[in-house]
Amino acid sequence: MRFTLPSNYQSITIGMMQAYQIAKLRKKQDEMVAAVTELDVKEVRARMPITVYADIIKKFEDLLAEDKHVEKRFLMVKPAKGIFVRRTMLGLIPDFYSITTDEDAELNNYLTNYWDNLHKIAGVFFRPVTKKVGKYYEIVPYDSDKAKQFHDCLKDVPLIYFNGALAFFLRIRKQLERSSQVSFQNQMTETINSLTEELREERLNR
Repeated sequence: MRFTLPSNYQSITIGMMQAYQIAKLRKKQDEMVAAVTELDVKEVRARMPITVYADIIKKFEDLLAEDKHVEKRFLMVKPAKGIFVRRTMLGLIPDFYSITTDEDAELNNYLTNYWDNLHKIAGVFFRPVTKKVGKYYEIVPYDSDKAKQFHDCLKDVPLIYFNGALAFFLRIRKQLERSSQVSFQNQMTETINSLTEELREERLNR
């Protein structure tokens, strides 16, 4: 039987990776093979020899091993002009520092069940473009209900874009958490110093 495999890491989609990893967790080799060959699992079970499963899975795992510098690659292929997926132009969040509380809460919720929610996480990062001028564009504000309309479409987004966006987001979040922690510590130090000074003055005035 004829089937195709991704030729390189850039050709792996979110949907393919999602289906593969879910099947891997379930320890279902036939489903893993179906995911990477994009064949129906019933066809794989009926027509493909079990003996070729291991070879197909190894080739796919070798492709995954290529991605050792996700964020560096992402910066090189960043979809600055938007990407077309199923005739819809999607744009990446232009400024990760401007992610709202609602968006962050949604991401936290989705990250608790990572593989099942991979395309939903992508829905926070990538959204339909509403206006485009040259290399600049605007995307729709995030709305969890409206985002559901594009969840299935997002499975066709190249994984390299998603991984890079996620790595960049997590790095920024860590920076912000560190900054908030330092800010909190400084605030606490100022408060303690202020209270200490007040107590000292109170004792002197007795």
